[in-house]
Amino acid sequence: MTKKRTILVAEDDAFFRRILTYQLTKSGYNVLAARDGREAIDWLHQDQTRPDLVLSDLLMPHYSGIDVLAAIKTLPYKVPVILMSQAERLIAQEGVNIASPTAFLAKPFTMDELVASVQKVLLDFYMDGQDLTVK
Repeated sequence: MTKKRTILVAEDDAFFRRILTYQLTKSGYNVLAARDGREAIDWLHQDQTRPDLVLSDLLMPHYSGIDVLAAIKTLPYKVPVILMSQAERLIAQEGVNIASPTAFLAKPFTMDELVASVQKVLLDFYMDGQDLTVK
């Protein structure tokens, strides 16, 4: 029996956050939702809600997706991150270069693209023998 994976969605747009949550839940994942980077970082520090993957917007209030990735690097466990953005290409590229996420999704994207990216990142990350244990 395979463990049901948990995804932390950090997205400041409430409507888009609900769509992402709905689609990922429909696809069989547990979903934690954060309204901004600060709330995402709070979720990451709760042991009982440790996510298997983080899906984060690049530009958010309080803390950006780059800040979320920086916080993840300080955790005693590894977790893959898909960064997403609708920012201009140069801004998004700079963010990706700075943050070095596991994967990147340019908005707008289809829900099929979302699910395929999530599945690929989870498969690649956990099939490579990585888990949520101490680095």
